[in-house]
Amino acid sequence: MSQTVLVNLTPHPLTIFRKGEKREYPSLGVLRLTERTEEVSSPVDPGVPLVDKRFVNLEFQVRGPEEMDRLKRILSDPRYQVVVVASLPVLQAFATLDNVERAEVLRKVFGTALGITVDAACQLAAPDTGPDSAVRDENGRIVGVRRLIRSVEYDFARSVGMSRKRRLVSAPGL
Repeated sequence: MSQTVLVNLTPHPLTIFRKGEKREYPSLGVLRLTERTEEVSSPVDPGVPLVDKRFVNLEFQVRGPEEMDRLKRILSDPRYQVVVVASLPVLQAFATLDNVERAEVLRKVFGTALGITVDAACQLAAPDTGPDSAVRDENGRIVGVRRLIRSVEYDFARSVGMSRKRRLVSAPGL
């Protein structure tokens, strides 16, 4: 029987509030997209550039030797079902991939960075910072979430009377 393990690869500790309980997950490293920003020649207002961003690489960095050892133990063990928590932009970048392709990309990224064969089953998630999930302090800052997001789908075109086949914005890869 497999055991589910949550691995926090956001740049900060992750706090999850569930059924009156507060659970904290330290960041073991960071899984992020590296970007190349291309500035558009005509700004929208004097001094306000309008840019196009293109994410060109998925990068993984481990916090330190202890975190590296822990990740190696978890990811090389086929008994584990690993939920990798990363930022929402990382999850959005994976939206065009199916579950098998997502797992394969994660195995390659982690295997290369850690020098291991990844045998654990991996899936990707992100903190749900929407209004139904975010827990905020008295100043409105997010201090945790109640749940994680496993997938992201954009289906707002129907709400403005468009068919799903048309897009409001055409962007490469979408």
